[in-house]
Amino acid sequence: MRFIKKLPVILLGLIYVIFSVQFFVMIMGTPVFPPMNELATSFMTVWFASGFVFITKTIELVGGLLLLIPRTRALALVMMAPMSIGIFLTEILIVRSGFAPGIPAYLLLILNTIGIYQYRAKYLSIVR
Repeated sequence: MRFIKKLPVILLGLIYVIFSVQFFVMIMGTPVFPPMNELATSFMTVWFASGFVFITKTIELVGGLLLLIPRTRALALVMMAPMSIGIFLTEILIVRSGFAPGIPAYLLLILNTIGIYQYRAKYLSIVR
């Protein structure tokens, strides 16, 4: 039962770690992007050309590793919430690929929300 309770946070951490490491070492080969609309293509071009992708992936890697360490999970969940929201909003507002291709973005947001809810007792002292 204890493992089931921790599963959403561990899964979220693994997702962030695997895909950020994949970016840095290209484990799964060079990424092939599906056909994108003009806005998404422009966004990706700027994201890569500016080097912002390296900052983003570094934050994902550090946050994902912190999610896998029990002592730092509450901090990591709050740290990764803007990242999950950003990925979700990018999928909805820029990529606009529809529901099925956007499932990974929805999954990140849902897992992060579940994790924050599970660790809500640690955040109560901040708002009181």
